[in-house]
Amino acid sequence: MVITGSSILSTFSLINILLPLWPLWILLVRTERTPWANWLLVLCIYICCSNLLPLLPPVQHHLPVLSPLTELAEFTIQFYLLRQLIAQAKAKDIMQLLLVAFLSSIVTLYWQQGTAVYQRQMVLTEAGLLVFLSFVALVQLATQRHIVIFRSPVFWIACGILIFYSMKILIECLAAALPASPQIQQQKLLLTTISNSIRLIAFTAAISVRSSSYLQLFR
Repeated sequence: MVITGSSILSTFSLINILLPLWPLWILLVRTERTPWANWLLVLCIYICCSNLLPLLPPVQHHLPVLSPLTELAEFTIQFYLLRQLIAQAKAKDIMQLLLVAFLSSIVTLYWQQGTAVYQRQMVLTEAGLLVFLSFVALVQLATQRHIVIFRSPVFWIACGILIFYSMKILIECLAAALPASPQIQQQKLLLTTISNSIRLIAFTAAISVRSSSYLQLFR
């Protein structure tokens, strides 16, 4: 039996549909509720719904228009999730102002010119912001000497987002440099689904590890 790129892509697409259910189930049955856990719950529900959305026949014809909007919504949820991992109140206020200004600009642009404009630039900007915030959360965690890093949910959440969006930046840069073709598009989708699987596994690890005293800062 020959394993083709399409079959591998289909396998990982199915895995991406099922993987969010694992952390979602853990979050729903756990008794402890913290702000970061609530935002992670919202994110898992959203990822699960967005993975099912392209399978709906009425939606398939509108995916080019809806895709930038769904990515913007996912960016916003993850931005707030990372905001919960930042301890300093002043930094949180700056992040809130940054998000409001960014969303206002994007919504205005989409309203005036449609969602098809500057798609790659938008993806790179959103990914760059999340990579930066993930790195800040990891640096902040590293300064807490009494914390076992691998037992901190902050580490796994930040690493999951960092890996996924770093790969997204790499994919978009390579896609811009290479001539457009169905094969390139398929490889782009395959790498995206693999990196998304890694992100979801990291989220599962985040809610499976024992909570550390560091997370008392974010209650």
